[in-house]
Amino acid sequence: MTTMPSTRVTAALQQATRDAQPIFRGLVDAISHPARPVKLHTTSIDLPTVLVPAAVLADVTSRVALIGPSDIIQPIGDALVRVTGCQLSEPADADLVISTTDLDPHTLGSLRRGTSAAPETAATVFIACDEIQGTMHATEFMACGPGAHDGRCCTVSGMDTALAWMVTQPNDFPCGIDIFIISADSSVVAIPRSNRVTLTGGV
Repeated sequence: MTTMPSTRVTAALQQATRDAQPIFRGLVDAISHPARPVKLHTTSIDLPTVLVPAAVLADVTSRVALIGPSDIIQPIGDALVRVTGCQLSEPADADLVISTTDLDPHTLGSLRRGTSAAPETAATVFIACDEIQGTMHATEFMACGPGAHDGRCCTVSGMDTALAWMVTQPNDFPCGIDIFIISADSSVVAIPRSNRVTLTGGV
């Protein structure tokens, strides 16, 4: 995606807010069924798909961190503030973390995990991937926990670093972060903090 004029970014985010109900339902469906792909029903907009949930979930109380190439992130950040009233922040301080690229362990490890007394203060993370349930250069993982008691497998491509980090995370529920993985075709899979991740192979 090339740099977009501010007016086009604002219009795209406003369209996403008009699609808020089906998008929100899709996110709830995904987090309720870990590692099961769900299609987000959105109007086609000229934005990286991973940014769409920010327009739906952010409000004047939200701190949002946007991670990615500056020519994409800067105009979108400015427009997101205008449309939702949110505040932009560093990842370590954010309620919502939106990344158009794979995330490294240092960034993921810096995010808020909440506390046993206030688990709601943990960050929610959205990471873009190339493809979900694809067959090229994909990594298969299994999520196991509430919503996937017997384990459920899924494949994603383009975010090997973040997946490898998830495998190393302790099971200290209710602390932890909820992660949504979103592909360009609006497919999403979720890995809630209550689930453990193991890598089961490549495709």
